[in-house]
Amino acid sequence: MATWGKVLSWLVARERQRRPLEVEFKAFHPNLLSNEIGVKLPNDPYDLGELIPPETITTVPKQREYVKLLVLMAINADNDKKAYQAFRDSDRKDKLGQSLTDKQLSLLLKKFINKHPQFDGLLNTGQALRLMNIDSQIANLVIDHFTNKGIPILCIHDSFIIQYDKEPELRRILDQSTHQITASRISHDIKNKQNNYSLKVHGNIKNYENPIDLPFNTPIRIKPTKQYEIRKSKFYKWLEIETGKSGSKKR
Repeated sequence: MATWGKVLSWLVARERQRRPLEVEFKAFHPNLLSNEIGVKLPNDPYDLGELIPPETITTVPKQREYVKLLVLMAINADNDKKAYQAFRDSDRKDKLGQSLTDKQLSLLLKKFINKHPQFDGLLNTGQALRLMNIDSQIANLVIDHFTNKGIPILCIHDSFIIQYDKEPELRRILDQSTHQITASRISHDIKNKQNNYSLKVHGNIKNYENPIDLPFNTPIRIKPTKQYEIRKSKFYKWLEIETGKSGSKKR
């Protein structure tokens, strides 16, 4: 039976090689700010623990979404009025978000600061450009590492897309790069939805004498859109033309 475990691992590894993985930093800029002060943020800093104000925002997930957006706006803005207006302007289709007043948004932000007092005096002071410079230095180190090895990688805001089987290496390089630039580390997580499975495995291997549930996962296949296929076709045509030009110059 142990042999089947090896076969399973091989099949999962092959499946992972074919598909992309997106790993993102958790609360990247808030963590950068908090780490500078020497305070470690909890796993989910946007969870306030109660609804503020409960008569307006009635669900915890919606409030978390608003707190996250408001904190990011407050990191970018140089005063509270600009942060509140930027919050309301962020999604014209969100009527509830647009309806929140400066007073209501102020209550949310104060509750966040009460829970994380290290941010008192830091928000609404225009921190964005300085923090973007820091995260760009981290991104450069990560991208350089993989491009020097010939491994394709994409950076999108605070996340990185790479082939699935490179997850352990990507996570290690994220930690190393963040520590090199900031002398601290920031948690990260897989953004992709995954298929989760479990298989009973046993055999003549230590700790596997009795059947053990072995969890594993594979990425969910994403069907390419029509627009993607068109862009892909155009790219390969361009590549074929450019390769032809390069070959003719050599001759």
